[in-house]
Amino acid sequence: MNGSQGKKSVSIPIMIDDVKKDGHFQMSRCTYFSIASNLPSTEITQDPVLNIPSFMIGFTSLICYPSGHSKLFDKPEEISKLFEAVEKVEGLFVDINDIWLPNFVFDEANRERGSVFRILPELFKLAYDYQNGVITDDEFIKTCKEKNFPTEYSPEETEAFQKWGLEQIEHASKYYKDNPSKWLKTLDKLKEEMK
Repeated sequence: MNGSQGKKSVSIPIMIDDVKKDGHFQMSRCTYFSIASNLPSTEITQDPVLNIPSFMIGFTSLICYPSGHSKLFDKPEEISKLFEAVEKVEGLFVDINDIWLPNFVFDEANRERGSVFRILPELFKLAYDYQNGVITDDEFIKTCKEKNFPTEYSPEETEAFQKWGLEQIEHASKYYKDNPSKWLKTLDKLKEEMK
């Protein structure tokens, strides 16, 4: 996916979490963000295929771009704004999930933990089917080789997500230090309280 093609079509940001290079298993585990809900819908709808009245409980929606006009999460603030906007809506939350992709779909120079790549929905769907046991290892690898799906390394998003991650760690550390009573008690303290 060259830069111009990536700007025209919808793409999904994924972040490499772990690269496996052991024997037959040459895959990278990649994380992605989604907006999710576990609340039931308020209306009964008619299933268009089966023509059966039903209502939905929960949903998952992939996050592709930040809100606004940007096509990249190139600033840590954009990632934070997205989380805040989603979590202000009752019943919605940002979820982190994972898929596996063959190592050969990534350029080797940037195939490392923390690197953000953009992939097309067709590759995501294939990886999602593999993750859920719809297709076998062999089918997955064969299709990825045949289709030669483009992936595009995103240096701006890699840097933004790294900075955002460090900010989250700093925030959690400060919150912990400022609110020690809200954290789990040690086993020794619990034993003392139970006496």
